[in-house]
Amino acid sequence: MSGRIIAQMIVMAGGVFFRAATKAYRQAIVNGTKAGVDAEQAARSAAGKTGAGNMTIEEARKILGIDADTTREVVIQKFQRMYDQNEKHGSFYLQSKIYRSMEAIDPDIASKVQEAREAENVAKAEATAEGENPDSQNTEQKSDKK
Repeated sequence: MSGRIIAQMIVMAGGVFFRAATKAYRQAIVNGTKAGVDAEQAARSAAGKTGAGNMTIEEARKILGIDADTTREVVIQKFQRMYDQNEKHGSFYLQSKIYRSMEAIDPDIASKVQEAREAENVAKAEATAEGENPDSQNTEQKSDKK
């Protein structure tokens, strides 16, 4: 008999808690729309998700496979190698994780590397538009070495 009473109290308390949480959530959305925040943004903030910038330095180091005392040059080399591998044969998700980890460790490096890549791609596109094969220079250099 006492087990039944305890179970009813637990169910009742759970119902009260659920109704209170639902009412608070609705009120947060109403308050957010008054302040100029859309429902999706309010839901994200209520869930504790703020978007980009959530990666910790420790998580970024694990992704890149580096230690706290790794030099900047080694970090850049590992980043470029991993980024290039995922650009050619990997997934966009992994590539973005690698980029975000580099961004968490050193935002300046990540933006400079990305700008260099974009400049390289523009140069290749211009060379292709002019009728030149951008990889032909590499082929000629390889044949000269033989």
